[in-house]
Amino acid sequence: MRRLRSNYLLLAIAFLLLLGGGATVVVIQTRDAGVILGVALGVAFVCYVGAFMSFLRWQDLRRAEAYRPEPVRVQVRKEEVGTIYGLVAGRKYRVVRGFTDFYGTVFEENEVLVFRGRNFLPYHGGHTITFDGKPLFLQEDQNRDILDNFSSYIVEE
Repeated sequence: MRRLRSNYLLLAIAFLLLLGGGATVVVIQTRDAGVILGVALGVAFVCYVGAFMSFLRWQDLRRAEAYRPEPVRVQVRKEEVGTIYGLVAGRKYRVVRGFTDFYGTVFEENEVLVFRGRNFLPYHGGHTITFDGKPLFLQEDQNRDILDNFSSYIVEE
């Protein structure tokens, strides 16, 4: 479909350039005929602007065809697997052992969570792990057991 649209645009560009060229020839040949000169100049202008706009559209189509993003492959290092640092955005995780986070939010066993992102506040030693609709707050001192044994609480589904 894009190839057909691209060929159509090239054909339209060629037609507009030919028509504009013909109008330009009429302008050059006509010296004193005011109405014919004005119409020919208008046709030439419209044709060249149309050809330019069609060329820009054709370029956009070619760029869109050339750009095919590769699927994102996230590499998690072996030492990060099973920790909060090994969580991958967009993946589903299951709570295998219920617990309560730093602010008292309860995470029940068999609850499925979709991971979105993680932040760390070094001054307070606080980890904010964002799941769809439910943030998890872990503080390094008060929640040390959960942080050290994260894979015994939450696993990838």
